Amino acid sequence: MAEPSPAPRMGPEDRRVVRNKYRSMEYDIAKNSETMMAVHNGQLQKAISDANELHRQVTKPREHAIDANIFKEISIAGARATERLVNRQAGRTINDFVIALRHLCVHTSNPQEDGANAPTAFQWQELSDRVAAAFREAPGASCMLGAMDMQAKVRKAAARRQERPKGEVVRPEEVEQIEEQDKQETDRNMEEMYEVLERLGSCPVAELVCNHKCFAQTVENMFTLSFLVRDSKVFVWHDEERGLMVQHVNRSHPAPAVPGKRPDEQLQFVLSATIEDWELMKKVVSARDTKMKHRDQSHLMALNVAARGAAVGTQHADRAEP
Repeated sequence: MAEPSPAPRMGPEDRRVVRNKYRSMEYDIAKNSETMMAVHNGQLQKAISDANELHRQVTKPREHAIDANIFKEISIAGARATERLVNRQAGRTINDFVIALRHLCVHTSNPQEDGANAPTAFQWQELSDRVAAAFREAPGASCMLGAMDMQAKVRKAAARRQERPKGEVVRPEEVEQIEEQDKQETDRNMEEMYEVLERLGSCPVAELVCNHKCFAQTVENMFTLSFLVRDSKVFVWHDEERGLMVQHVNRSHPAPAVPGKRPDEQLQFVLSATIEDWELMKKVVSARDTKMKHRDQSHLMALNVAARGAAVGTQHADRAEP
């Protein structure tokens, strides 16, 4: 079939006329199917040309369905004509080929006689145009998503993940029971701050957390204090004369009861600080009154490396045991 050109806008009456022409053509194809299979009469080519002309007027799905059925009937007739040619023992002769060419390219009342006697009656340009059409690239579309022999993936059966054996707890909650090789920097800070409070009993919060040399370590001290409050190792209260105070907790110095607090409920100490607050804190708290000493970063890195080395050595020793 020819490529469709943009069809003009048609009304219901025009579409009805197109459908009637299609039905008439369908009836003629069914009635003259034997005639269309003949090679020399050109009925098959005429049916294709008429169908292409009607196809240019198709705009709606209803007419498209009839057009597709016409194309199917013409294709069946062409296939049967081809089968007859193949099944002939003699096949197509050169004379048949010349007769067919005269029928296509000589446009007179008697194409066979005029084509044989008058060479100028044969339209060679038309023959070249028809032959050139056979060598054009046919448009197509690729719809293949993968290799044709690709097998469908078989879904694997779900297997339950095996649970690994639980190891020994190496980082307990109690600060006092943490071994040296397992200590992190926060653990060391908590232990140091708790020892300071055990030695002093109580002190102002500002004196405990302030570090005149480093704002970052001041913030770290605030976090360390909040962890101790969370673990119920210390408690914070407000003194009218000295301000916010902190005191360690043990059996001889229990934390005071907080109204509405359950025994298993944890408290949290939150304190915001900026650079301006730190500068003001340094003016209020003198350097000699600060309780937490300044931590040298190189010394802390050496402690961490030594702790990791000791941990690796312990693991190797455990593996070496029979």
